Amino acid sequence: MTTYYYAFKGQRATIGAPHPQTGNRNIYGELIAFTTRAKRETYYDEYYRGPSEFVKKCNKKTAREFFLGMSVASYEDCIREANLDADAAHKEYFGE
Repeated sequence: MTTYYYAFKGQRATIGAPHPQTGNRNIYGELIAFTTRAKRETYYDEYYRGPSEFVKKCNKKTAREFFLGMSVASYEDCIREANLDADAAHKEYFGE
């Protein structure tokens, strides 16, 4: 089983419809998966943060706070999608 390391790149805004039972919404942004801790640390350290953007290191459990508008099943799908694209969209940070 592969271990993944996550970062959430987002903005200080919500998106989508509220969860029907809790009324919570998702935070606008994307969950990014990395295959090594070193790659996540490099991304975290080198990513330019604009005035309203943030990057937060997280794991599968702590990333859930950004997706409170989703059901648990939808969140698990989000995790699987992030894992499929691990490192793919952020190669410029790793010299690949």
